[in-house]
Amino acid sequence: ALMAVGILLTTGIFLEASRQVRLDVPVTMFLLLAFYSFLKGRENPRWYILVGVATILGFLSKSVVSFLIAPLVILYSIIYRHFSWLESGFFWLGWLFGALILAPWIVIDYFRNKNEFIDTYLRKHLTKRVTERLIGGNVSNMTYLSHLLRFAEPWIFIFFSSCTFLIFRLRRNFMGNF
Repeated sequence: ALMAVGILLTTGIFLEASRQVRLDVPVTMFLLLAFYSFLKGRENPRWYILVGVATILGFLSKSVVSFLIAPLVILYSIIYRHFSWLESGFFWLGWLFGALILAPWIVIDYFRNKNEFIDTYLRKHLTKRVTERLIGGNVSNMTYLSHLLRFAEPWIFIFFSSCTFLIFRLRRNFMGNF
């Protein structure tokens, strides 16, 4: 997680998004905080509280993208055979605290204008936004990915190398179980 911060601070496209005050930056910070807290939770389970809280704060920053923490935690748990967090009361307490942070926003927004809340929040942000183009407008997802690949150099090569390493590691772990 700390290395990810260093990578982001040396990636021009992320710095440009920061300069433009886009919500991608705070949601990235909350995702990194959630994953860092998850890793620290192995040493001190109290850190698990921040996983749920940071994820919900990321959700309030930029909707469902913050829940990308779930596949990261699951992938890490599978690779390193670490599932003790499921039994930690601190982990679930963090999600309770997160729900307590989120609940007033949902309740107030719902009662302020029920129809707009359902149309905008539930239909657009939780369903349609997940299936539409990444940027919107006329920019295709392939154009977005090609720009991301070009502007995230040299880190994108390290990312693909790491993915390859993880695939081999997962394969070795699964083959070792049979």
